Amino acid sequence: GRLESAWPVHGSIMILDDTAYFAAGRSTFLDGGIAVFGLDPATGTMKHSRIMQGPYEDDTRSFPIQASGTFQLEGCKADIFSCAGNELFMRNQAFKPNLEPIVSESVKTLHLLASPGFLNDSPQHRTYWTVDRDLRYGGAMGTFGAGPAGDTIAFDGKLFYEIRGYAPGRNLPGRGRDADPLELYFVYSGSYGGIGGKEDKSAIPAMGKWQQRWTTPTPFAGHAIAAAENTVMAAGVPMLKGYSVEDTNASYAGEKGGIAWLLDAEDGHQLQELRFDAAPVWDGIAIAHGSYFVCLKDGSVVCLSAR
Repeated sequence: GRLESAWPVHGSIMILDDTAYFAAGRSTFLDGGIAVFGLDPATGTMKHSRIMQGPYEDDTRSFPIQASGTFQLEGCKADIFSCAGNELFMRNQAFKPNLEPIVSESVKTLHLLASPGFLNDSPQHRTYWTVDRDLRYGGAMGTFGAGPAGDTIAFDGKLFYEIRGYAPGRNLPGRGRDADPLELYFVYSGSYGGIGGKEDKSAIPAMGKWQQRWTTPTPFAGHAIAAAENTVMAAGVPMLKGYSVEDTNASYAGEKGGIAWLLDAEDGHQLQELRFDAAPVWDGIAIAHGSYFVCLKDGSVVCLSAR
C-alpha cells in the first residue's frame, strides 16, 4: 500500500493579477469534496476559498456544479486552473476571480479545455483538447471541422497548433479505422476568426469560426507542443515505419527515447529534428529567453537555442 493525501494539491499554481489559485482534492463526491483557494502570492494570506461538494439532492452543502450537455455527469474532478478574460476555469466549472461559481450556460468566453484534464498523459480516441466554452461528448461527437480538437494544444488567442494522434472519433469509419497506425500522427495548425453565427452543438468545437492553415505528418506520437513567434516545437515518442506491435508498445512506454521537430510556424515545414535518450514529459515544453526547454522522463531538462 501507499499513503496518500485525500486532498492532493497539483504542483501547477495559476497566478492571475495579484492572486494565486489552486485546488485540493480529487472529486466533489469524495472525501469532503474539493477545496479551491485564492492566496496572496507574496504572503500566503488567504483571499478567497470555497468547498466544492456534490451536488447532492436537497442538500445545502452542494456547490452548484451542473451537467450542461448530453453524456455529461454532475460534479467535478480536480485539475489545474486556467483563465480567459476575467474568468477562471477548472475542467467543466467556471469561477469569478473571487471563486464565486458561474453556471455553465452563462459562460461565453472561449478558453482552452482538456476533456481528460490537463495532466492526463494517456490520450485515446475519447479524449481531446479544444478551445470552446464547454466540452462535448457522445451523440453527434463525430462532427469535426477546422477547429482545435487534438491531444494537446498551443493557442495564442488567434493561431493554434496541436498534436493529433488520437483525434476524437478516430475509431469511426472514414476517420482512421483502416489506416496504418504509423500514419496517424501529425501536427495541425489553424486560425480563429471570431465568434459569429450560432453555436453548433453537434460540432467540436461548437463555437467560433476556424480555418485550417497547415498539416505536417510526424514520425512520432506527440506528447508536447509549444509555439514561439516564428517556430513551433513538437516532441513525442518514435512511431517509425517498420515498427512491430512490440516496438510500438515499447515506444509508448518510453523505452525508445524521444523525438522533437522544430517547425516553421508559417507553413509547418520541418526545420530540424532532434533525438533524445528519454521520452518527453507530457506537455513538457516551455519557452523563455529565446530558448525552448524540453523536460524528459529521466528527470533531465534540455535547453535548445539558436545562439
